[in-house]
Amino acid sequence: MKTPPMMSRVPLWVLIFLLAACSENPPESKEGDTSATVVSTDGNREEGGKPTASVTDPTPIPDDDLPTPVSAWSYHHLRGKIKDLAITMELCRLPAAYEADGYRYQGYYRYDRVGGPIAVYGSVDSAGWLVLYETAQWQGGQPFFRGEWSADEWRGKWTSGDGQRTYNFVLTKTESDGSLAFVTRSIMDTFLLKPQWSTSPQATYQIDWVEPQADSNALNRFLQREILRGLVGDSLANRHGSLEGALVADKRAYFQEYRDEMIRLIKEGLIDTVDMDLFHSFSYEQTSAVFIYCNSPEILTLGYQYYYFTGGAHGNYATSIVTYDLPARRVITLNEVLAPGFEPILSVALEQAVRRKYGLTEQAPLSEVLFDDVIAPNENFGLTEKGIFFVYPPYEIAPYAAGEIELYVPFTDIAQVVQPRWLERS
Repeated sequence: MKTPPMMSRVPLWVLIFLLAACSENPPESKEGDTSATVVSTDGNREEGGKPTASVTDPTPIPDDDLPTPVSAWSYHHLRGKIKDLAITMELCRLPAAYEADGYRYQGYYRYDRVGGPIAVYGSVDSAGWLVLYETAQWQGGQPFFRGEWSADEWRGKWTSGDGQRTYNFVLTKTESDGSLAFVTRSIMDTFLLKPQWSTSPQATYQIDWVEPQADSNALNRFLQREILRGLVGDSLANRHGSLEGALVADKRAYFQEYRDEMIRLIKEGLIDTVDMDLFHSFSYEQTSAVFIYCNSPEILTLGYQYYYFTGGAHGNYATSIVTYDLPARRVITLNEVLAPGFEPILSVALEQAVRRKYGLTEQAPLSEVLFDDVIAPNENFGLTEKGIFFVYPPYEIAPYAAGEIELYVPFTDIAQVVQPRWLERS
């Protein structure tokens, strides 16, 4: 089975679960075959209901460069307090034409004393206030922030999920705490299979990334290489010396595979071109984005999110997490953080994290929310200053409806298997 176009960049563990989630196998295409049979749109049909085909020249893959990268989104590192509890937030402001101010907001915050990332998302409401909801709660209402967003700060009130507690918060945008500054970049391009058709199927390619602005040129070069690897995979990153070259190759490969697949579907009569309104079902999408989980003086934790839609009820996605040791300029491995034999102790801690997240009693089986009654760590982990978290993509341990599951374990909960360097930080 051939992997979907984008999947060459995805880490193996992510690839396994995304492929398992596919509703149908991607088609085989012959290497070097760029010929096409395009079905006519005159309404003629063969016996059995298949459209009559006529051979025409398909739209070629454009041999061009990338669209000019734009700063269509922004990243903000904020610090402050909810009541008297210090928190840090990594927040992205992303374009969204359907929102009141043209943007949606997505990110993570953590209590500095505890360290676990809590996902937040939201938008500006009709009164002009920024509202962010927490995704940490499984049952009951969602805790949320609501306040006035300005050039330098965000202030307002935080409300608990049950609505019984409301505290003031003030968060200030800062780069003076040793965190890294980043410039945001985006590109988007579209390939129309038949531009002369008003409802032509199309493939959309989009990448959102960050460029580090550290004082150290060596650190900037290291992170630029790593971010390139995270976006397009080791193979493309190693073959191309620049981000632009790698993205051009990645985009063209995706468009070519999309084109080949559409040609096959048309040849086999699976796309009915008599009713071109149906073409919307054959518009595919591939998106990659970089999100910041933790931005501190010594460690940077990034999430590389991959999303693709190839028809069906919904798209599939997964996030690959990587933590970088900034002073040493290298990727941190799990064995550097945890001592040999950590698995049983960590599994117990992850079980407790599931119970807290989903409100399960000690007697309730984990299978009330997960596939199984046990949970093991995977290879997809990230660090904050105070602990470790694991991210499980849809279908790995729970149904698609459960979404991506993030489980955080403070170092103090597994102190007996945490390497001294990390335990001292907590």
